[in-house]
Amino acid sequence: MTITLTRSDGNHFSYTPTDDIEQTVFNGLNDQKEYSWSSSATNRCGTTAGYGTPGFQPGIAPAFTRDDPSLAATHGRSYHYRFHATGQLKPTYALLDAPAWLSIDPTTGALSGVPPVGTTDFVYSVTATNHVGEDFGNGPLSVATAGPFTVDVSP
Repeated sequence: MTITLTRSDGNHFSYTPTDDIEQTVFNGLNDQKEYSWSSSATNRCGTTAGYGTPGFQPGIAPAFTRDDPSLAATHGRSYHYRFHATGQLKPTYALLDAPAWLSIDPTTGALSGVPPVGTTDFVYSVTATNHVGEDFGNGPLSVATAGPFTVDVSP
């Protein structure tokens, strides 16, 4: 089956769903104009007009505006940072290839964790995702760990 959406200016966009896809992203529809739409579906038996009502959710892909955390951490002490990305709809955040002790709040972008003693370094990436796309920021990030150090001042 092929679904065709026709815009009031005559332009049309067609796609062939795979499986039971209910959502498709069309790029290039961001000219900030308002249009009316009609739809049709075509298969080996013919074409049907008025196939469903097209629903549109315009958006802007995420883009990080804050993705420069410290690349140094201390054993046994909190390592934290708040990532921020713009986008419409608001993006959600996820960690990739991170150690198990490191986590991120998917809504706020708050990253936190405590590097265990013996950790010499760790690597992670953060993505911001919405219905239009995703941004991988400047990752993967490689963080060196050290200390904490104690100083013996006895005579």
